Amino acid sequence: MKAMLFHGRRLAWLLVAVMSAFAAPGFAVGADRAGIAFGDSRYTGGAQEIPGTVHAAYYDAGGEGVAYHDTDSVNHGSGALNPLDGSYLHAFRAGEGVDISFTKFGNPSVAVDDSPFNRVVPPADQLYVGWTEPGEWFNLTVDVAHDGDYVGDLLYTSQRGGTIAIDVDGAPATGDLTLSVTADTADAVAWRHWHHWDEAKGLIRLRLTAGAHRLTVHVRSGGNMNFATLTFREASVAPDARQAAAAMGMGFNLGQMFDNSQHPPTLAAAKPKIDAYYERGFRVVRIPVTWTEPVGGVVMADPLTGRVDRGSGRLAALKAVVDYALSKPGLYVVLNAHHETDLKDFDRAAVLEALWSDISEIFGDRDHRLLFEILNEPHLSNRDAMPPERLRHMTGLAYRRIRAADARRIVIIGGNQWFAAAEMARTWPDLEAVGGGRDAYVMATFHHYDPWTFSGDNQGDYADAWTAADIARPMQAMADWAGTVGGGMPVFIGEWGVGWKSRYATMNCNNIRQWYAQFPRHAATMAMPTAVWDDGGWFQVYDHATDRFGNDLIDCMDDGCVVAPPERFKPDCQ
Repeated sequence: MKAMLFHGRRLAWLLVAVMSAFAAPGFAVGADRAGIAFGDSRYTGGAQEIPGTVHAAYYDAGGEGVAYHDTDSVNHGSGALNPLDGSYLHAFRAGEGVDISFTKFGNPSVAVDDSPFNRVVPPADQLYVGWTEPGEWFNLTVDVAHDGDYVGDLLYTSQRGGTIAIDVDGAPATGDLTLSVTADTADAVAWRHWHHWDEAKGLIRLRLTAGAHRLTVHVRSGGNMNFATLTFREASVAPDARQAAAAMGMGFNLGQMFDNSQHPPTLAAAKPKIDAYYERGFRVVRIPVTWTEPVGGVVMADPLTGRVDRGSGRLAALKAVVDYALSKPGLYVVLNAHHETDLKDFDRAAVLEALWSDISEIFGDRDHRLLFEILNEPHLSNRDAMPPERLRHMTGLAYRRIRAADARRIVIIGGNQWFAAAEMARTWPDLEAVGGGRDAYVMATFHHYDPWTFSGDNQGDYADAWTAADIARPMQAMADWAGTVGGGMPVFIGEWGVGWKSRYATMNCNNIRQWYAQFPRHAATMAMPTAVWDDGGWFQVYDHATDRFGNDLIDCMDDGCVVAPPERFKPDCQ
C-alpha cells in the first residue's frame, strides 16, 4: 500500500464487513480467496459475530492472495510508524502486508485521534486498517446469528472520500458504497485531517442467512482511509404507508429551525423539544427544511442544480437531528422541501429531481420510519396555486428518484397551493405520476387551518364561534379523496394550530384550548395522524427560551382540557 506518512500514521485502510451463507465459525471459508478466522493471544473469539461489532484489523488469516491483497508487502503501521518495542499494539500483525495502526489519545503536544474535530469519538487504542489503495481487498469471517436483513455502521476517517464494495462468499453483495469526506478544513493541523473520525450510519445493508460467511471488502476508489469497525444490527421491517399512519398518532413540527433562522439549527436546540414531546407520547416529528434558499446565510443546495452541499454544517446538524429522532423507539420523522420559492415560481422540475436524488442518497441508509414529503405548500410567490399538471410532473420526477434509491421509502404528496384539503381532487385526479395507485408506500397530506379567520397567524378572530363541523369538514374531504382516487391511501395532517401569540403574551383563551383538545380526537376517529404546527412563536406550544412547554395546550392535546361552554368566550379571547 502506498505510504503517506502524516504524524503518527498514514491514511487508513478501508474496511467493510458483511455476510452470506456458509458453514461453521472459525474454519476455512469459501472456495476462492478463502481464509481462516483470525485469532491470537488476546482475541480468541474466532469468527466475528453478527449482530455485533466486526473489527477490520481482525481480517482473516492466510496471507497475501488468500486472506487479503495489498499493493505492497510492507506493513506501514505495525513495526514502522509504530516501531517494535515489545507492546501488543505496535507489533500487531507486523509481518503482514495489510497496514494497521491504532487510535492515539492523550498526546502531550497535540491531540491525534481525540481532537475536537471528530464527529464521533473512537475508542482509545482502537486497532484499524489504513493506507488503502484501489484494487486492494481483505476477507472477514463472520458468524451470523440468524436469517435476516442487517444494517452496518462504519467507524472511519477519510481525507478525500472514496468508494468500497463488498462480496459475500465470493459473490457481489453491494454496489459501490460512497464514503464521505470526514476532514474538517477548520483544523489548522493539516496532517490531522486524516484523523477526523466519523460513523457512516447504515452504510451497508445485506440480507444474510444464519451461519458462517466470508465477507470480502474491496477498495474501489479513493484510498488513504482509516477503517476501525462495522457495527451490525438487524434492519427494521419497513412499514407501508398504512402501517406507518397507524403508528404515528399525534405529532409535532420542529418549526422555524431548518426552514428559517428563528431557532438555531442544531441538535442542542432540537433535542429538548423532541424529548419533551416524546415523553408525552407524541410519535411523529415533521422537520421542515429549506434547501435552495439561504437560511442564516447558508444555502444547503444549489438553487440552479439542486445538488446538495455534502460538506454543509447545516446538513451535518440536520443529519444529527434526524438520527437522534430516529433513535427514539417508534418515533417517525418527516423530512421535506419547505420554502424553495424560485423552484416553485420558475418550474425548476430538474432542480427538485436532483434535490431528491441527493436527499435519497444522503438519508438512504436511515430507518424506514423516515418519510419524505416532496414539496411543501407549492404556491407561487404571488400566492397563486401552482398549475396542477406542473406539480404532478415535478412530483413524478422526484418520486422516481426516491424510488430508484429505495422502493420502500414512504413518499408524501399534497395539494398545489396551501395544502388545503380541497386541493387534492384538482391536483391529483389520478396517481399515474406516483406509482399509478399500486404503491403501498405513498401517503397523502393536507394542512388544516380552516377556518383561517380563527386559526390564522396575526389575522385570527380568537373569539370565533367555530363548531366541531369546522374541524371535521376538511378531514372528511380528504377522506373522500383518499377513499376514491387514493384507493385507501392514508392521510397525514402535516400542520394545524392557532396563531394565538401574534396577539397575546400568554395563552389564556378557553376557545383556543377547546380547539387543541378537540382537534386530535376528531383526527383519531378518522385514523389520520397529525403534527401540530409549533414554531415556538405565534403558534407556540413549546417555549425554546425555557426549554419547556410554554402553556397548557400540550395538556389539551394530551389529556384533554375542555372547559364549560360559558367560559369559552371569556375576555382573554377578545
